[in-house]
Amino acid sequence: FAEFQNECLRNPDLDKKIDLEFSKECNSNEQLIIDYRLGFKFVKNAFHIYLKISDEVAIERLKKANRNFETHDTLLQRNDSFKRQFLISYGLDFTLPKNYHLVVDVEQFKNAEEIVDFIINHLKK
Repeated sequence: FAEFQNECLRNPDLDKKIDLEFSKECNSNEQLIIDYRLGFKFVKNAFHIYLKISDEVAIERLKKANRNFETHDTLLQRNDSFKRQFLISYGLDFTLPKNYHLVVDVEQFKNAEEIVDFIINHLKK
């Protein structure tokens, strides 16, 4: 994973090509749920949600999921790398709340089901 991300940093055109192809696929379908950091830029007619979590809680959850190779440093490196990659390629910061219709602080919830219920209830309004 890190090798591919580094290649995209070295070659922004590769990153742009992937984003273009993926966005075409997403925009040609309806009723999709996708995890795409730049969905707010590329996926039209969509409701964009940002799931916010602190680094500390993210590490805690990764360890509970038996992803013990994840450390605070590896998490920071990955997040910084994505942020840098998208700033270089598109001049965008995907972590800014203004890019989304809804920002969900997932630390408020006990489990994924509660997060889904919150989002569905918000969409019904």
